[in-house]
Amino acid sequence: MYVPDTGATADAMRWGTGTALYEDLVARVKVALEYNRKNKLLSVCWMQGEFDLMSPDYEKHPDLFYQMVTSFRSELSEYSSQCVGNSSERVPWLCGDTTWYWKESYQKEYDFIYGHYRQRTDDEIHFLSFQDSNRHELTNEPEEDADDLSVGYLGSSWRTELMLDNVTEKYTF
Repeated sequence: MYVPDTGATADAMRWGTGTALYEDLVARVKVALEYNRKNKLLSVCWMQGEFDLMSPDYEKHPDLFYQMVTSFRSELSEYSSQCVGNSSERVPWLCGDTTWYWKESYQKEYDFIYGHYRQRTDDEIHFLSFQDSNRHELTNEPEEDADDLSVGYLGSSWRTELMLDNVTEKYTF
């Protein structure tokens, strides 16, 4: 839950059918589709699951996730004509990979949860790996994800004090 006076609570980050994040997702998609009848829902990008790796109930994740996907698609049935393939039941969910920290620290749990994403292509649930090279990159330690200011890319180096001072001099956030 988000409260302006105190900020977000842990409940604000909980996912699943009936949670604030879920209700917000459904509401925002409906508003976008109602705002302009030419708008199309092409897919949902899902970047979540890493905190579930730490849970003693991590084995429940795949079923809870699929229940959420099914519920989402059902709630959008009246907008099927605005969904890819003219069916809310076939809106793809693109499940993004997580960082090396989670993969290595919780390997068994990672294999279980993310393995289930990989097995649901018939249900239009697709796993998107972005670290196939087995190199630590993208969202890892500063020395593994260098900045490239020539193109405006801020990797992980901003997390060091020295780089933070340099970046804030050049950029206003």
